[in-house]
Amino acid sequence: MERHTRQAKLQQKLAQFHQRQWERSTQALLTTLEILPQECNAFPTDHAFVQDCLQWLEQSFPWQWAQIDWVAVPQSQCRHWTSQESQIAAFTELCQIIQINHLSQHPSPDPTVVVIWFNANTPVLELPWTVVQRTMQCTSVGASSTIFEQDSDTWIMDRQAKWCLECHHEGTLCYGQSTHVTDRASGL
Repeated sequence: MERHTRQAKLQQKLAQFHQRQWERSTQALLTTLEILPQECNAFPTDHAFVQDCLQWLEQSFPWQWAQIDWVAVPQSQCRHWTSQESQIAAFTELCQIIQINHLSQHPSPDPTVVVIWFNANTPVLELPWTVVQRTMQCTSVGASSTIFEQDSDTWIMDRQAKWCLECHHEGTLCYGQSTHVTDRASGL
C-alpha cells in the first residue's frame, strides 16, 4: 500500500513538473513572438484539438515525405526564399493572394488560424490571422522573431476556409486550398 502511495505521489509530481515545463515553454514562445496570452489558445501536440488539425491537414492535402506535395495541389502558389527578408516578402505576397481567394469569400474579417510547427515540443497556437501577420512584420532591428523562425517547418491553416500556408526549411513558402469536398476532422 505504501509503495502504491509513493508511486501515485511521484506520478503527481511528475505531472506537475510537465505542466510547469509546458507553461514555461508556451510563455517563452509567446514572448519571443510578442503575442499576448489572451490573443491565442496554446495546445500541446497530444491534445485532441491538435490531433484533429493534424488529421485534417493530412487528409486535405497530398504529402511527399514531410512536406505537402504542392505540385499536386491545383492553383497552389509557391515562393522561394533565401533570407528572412525574402521570406517576409514571400509571405506578404501570399497574404495578398489569401486575401483575394479566401478571406473575401468568408464573413469573418479576422479568421482564426492554427499554427503547427514540425517540432512536437513546440506548442500549437490557435489565433487570429492578423496576429500571425503582425509577427511577420519586422519594424526594427532585433524586432520580434517571426513565426517561421521557431522551427524548420511551419504550417498555418484555416480549416473553415480550407487553406494552408507551409514554410519549408528548404526555402519554399507555399499556399493552397484543399480540394477535398468533405473534411472529416473539421466536420465541414
